[in-house]
Formats: sequence, structure tokens, C-alpha cells
Amino acid sequence: MKNVLSIFAVLGLVAGLFGFHAPAFAGVYSDLTPDQQNSVQKGETVFIAKEVDGAPWPKAYIYVRIDSTPEEAAAVFSDYNSQKNYIPNILKSQISKQVSKTAVNVDYTVHIPVLSDESYTVEDTLSAYDGGTSYKVEWKLVRADSTKSSDGYARFETLGTATIMAYYNFVVPGSSMAGLVKKQAMKQVQDVVKAVRTQVEKERTGGRELLDKQIQTMRGILSK
Repeated sequence: MKNVLSIFAVLGLVAGLFGFHAPAFAGVYSDLTPDQQNSVQKGETVFIAKEVDGAPWPKAYIYVRIDSTPEEAAAVFSDYNSQKNYIPNILKSQISKQVSKTAVNVDYTVHIPVLSDESYTVEDTLSAYDGGTSYKVEWKLVRADSTKSSDGYARFETLGTATIMAYYNFVVPGSSMAGLVKKQAMKQVQDVVKAVRTQVEKERTGGRELLDKQIQTMRGILSK
């Protein structure tokens, strides 16, 4: 028994030295295959498309590692008015209505290659989970020029000393030509996630004034 306890003590010491923590392998990270997990750890973007019968575009799942805390990443993402400043093809992002303390309507205009620019409104809801260490923004379509439906989420969870961002989006466009730009649309949704990562890491190392303000705003929203 003494030897067994010694082995566990050594394993615990090694885990502490190398930064291995159980939460790093829970949540959305555990949904990935070992190869996908390895890609995330190397800083690569993991993109999974799940086709839906009758829908021109698939459900898109994207996973990426961000060098930040989950709170920092979620604070940047949930600053909806600023998204137009760094996400490609977003021409407008503006909060138009306070639905509840944690939910707002956001008006967007996005440039869609080949098709016409699309204006729409989604309801974004911010929440925290895992005892306040993980964050999620969920959205659902309120109205749109032509889009039939849209829903998704962005989740931010601990991955060792970094964050894993899991982004899901499913859009059913209204245009009969949507199938022709499927490839471009899927690239565009991946570009969103890459842009978020770049912005978070930029704010984190660039003086932090804006980031600290975003964090305080998010804390106020989530406070009881």
C-alpha cells in the first residue's frame, strides 16, 4: 500500500511540474479524436462539417486553441459592437435591444461572396458554467433579409494554460444559389474563429486597456 501511495505521489508531482490538470481534458476537448486534439494543441484549426438533408450548407464545428484564459476570450467575443472591427466580411455589428441582463439583440450585416450582402438580427445570450470557469455565447435568429434560420454557440473552456474555443454554427440560407458558394461560406465561418483568436491574443499583449474593460463589462453582466 505504501508503494502504491508513493507512485500516486510521484505522478501528482510530475503532473504539477508539467502543467497537466484534469480540467484540460474535459468538456469540448474530450469530444475530439486524439488526432484532432493533437491538431488543436499544435495551434491548428479543426473544422468538422456535418451535412444536413435538404440544407445547402452543413452544420459547422470549429475548434481552436487560444493563448488566453477563457474569461479573456469570452470577454472579447461578447463585445458584439467591436466584432465588425476585426472579423472579415462583417460590415455591421451593433446591439439594438437589451432583452435581459445576459441577452441582447445584435444587428449584423455580412458580405457573402457572389450573393448579396445579408442583414439580420440574432439574440445573443451570455452565460458561465463549470463553476464560473467556462463561458458560452448562444445565438438564435430573430429576423433576416433572406436567411431562413440560424443558430449556434461559442464556448470557451480551459485547456491547460490556454483556452479551447468551440464554435458551432448552422445557417439555412434563403437564396436558391447558396449551394454554389458552400465552399466560400465554410471558409468564411472558419475565418471568424481565426479572427477571434487573433484579436484576443492581440489585446492580451497590446496594453490590455480594452481587454480589461471588456472583462469588467462581462463580469457585470454575469453578476447576480
